[in-house]
Amino acid sequence: MATPSSRTVEVNFNEAVCVYKADSQVEVIVGYESRTFGDGEIRRRESLTRLKTTAYTYLLRTKPSGERVVLRDPASAWVLSNGVDPSNGDTVEVKPAYVLAGSELLVRYTDAGEGKLEREIVTGGEGGRIVCPEANQSIRKFDWDPASFGTFWSFNYVRVQTLELIVPDVFLLDEGIKCTYRLGLSYKWNGVHGIKQLLSQGGNDPTPLLVAAARIDLTAQKGDGTGPWKELSRVAGWSGMELESCLVLACDEDVTPEEQIGRDYVKAILEQKAAVQKRLFEAEVDITILSKRSEQWAANYERVAKVKTDYMMAMNVVAKGAGGRDRGYSRVVACCCCSVASKVSASIWGQGEGGGGGGGSLNQLVDDSAKVGVSGSASAENGVDTSVKIKWADEIEKPPAPSPAPCPAPAPYGGGYGGGYEPAPAPYVPKVR
Repeated sequence: MATPSSRTVEVNFNEAVCVYKADSQVEVIVGYESRTFGDGEIRRRESLTRLKTTAYTYLLRTKPSGERVVLRDPASAWVLSNGVDPSNGDTVEVKPAYVLAGSELLVRYTDAGEGKLEREIVTGGEGGRIVCPEANQSIRKFDWDPASFGTFWSFNYVRVQTLELIVPDVFLLDEGIKCTYRLGLSYKWNGVHGIKQLLSQGGNDPTPLLVAAARIDLTAQKGDGTGPWKELSRVAGWSGMELESCLVLACDEDVTPEEQIGRDYVKAILEQKAAVQKRLFEAEVDITILSKRSEQWAANYERVAKVKTDYMMAMNVVAKGAGGRDRGYSRVVACCCCSVASKVSASIWGQGEGGGGGGGSLNQLVDDSAKVGVSGSASAENGVDTSVKIKWADEIEKPPAPSPAPCPAPAPYGGGYGGGYEPAPAPYVPKVR
């Protein structure tokens, strides 16, 4: 909006200005327009806002006298910031229309004068409709518990709806306890007849009545929730509802503060007991593992010791086989810690091998003077396997015999025995046992 001079008011397109004159008159200028006023004729001016309707809204004009006028689409009005039309002082509001689907209905009241109200149930009909109440009409709004429905104005009599009921103070006499149940109801409104039934008892929230009826049925069912819902179905029908099903969603036992303290104490004890049992089980597992390891170590040590013992026993067999054959060249062999002394010919040779894993081998060979051969082996890893073989003279390949020593020259006669020549004594040959 532009004002070239103090006496000129220029209003652009889609704009409006309220001009307050010095003589207390009010003039509304809607653009596009330009007006010129005399000096001191304009006291003040104020911009206006345009209110418009749509297919789903209507204008409600409330006159200073209280009379109401409904303007349907298309309609509009220029108002001040407080919603007042400065040209006549009407209060103008944009109200939403009531859009009904084909399966919905609402309750409309008409003021028939003399304090009489005529009630009418309006349905959506074929394809639905848009309901704009007249100036003397109002639509009933149902302000029920927000936990269930909240504020609403239409009823759907085809779609199945759900409702959650909290039913406290259900006494189960057989068990001697008091419980709180949470129920899930599936229902639908019983058409125009059902809404008339609801309105006949004031149109109030039927939830408290449904809770009381459910408590009666649960007590009769002994709390299992599987029996018939006779009282609940009756009260629902009296409230205009057609009950489809009812399910028990949860059941909590009601306890006093003293009982809760006792339960918390028992719970804490059970938790501590469970923790102790867990630690004992872990300790038993650790002890079992250590015991198995100790048994395995002992078994391994026993296998190694057996291999060493078998090896020494094989050495002892060799030594006993060669004992007494060559007394001039015998020696004593000490086997480990057994202190077994055996005479072994000087020509006997032995070879032994042993590993940390418990393995060992033994090979023995006796020359012709001993006439005995021993071959032995021993190993122990996952088990013990010891074998000793003894060969006698007829099984051993004989080495070539050494050349006999030359006989000494005969002593002169008389220099030995009897003063004459006598043969020298025969060399000493050991007897074979």
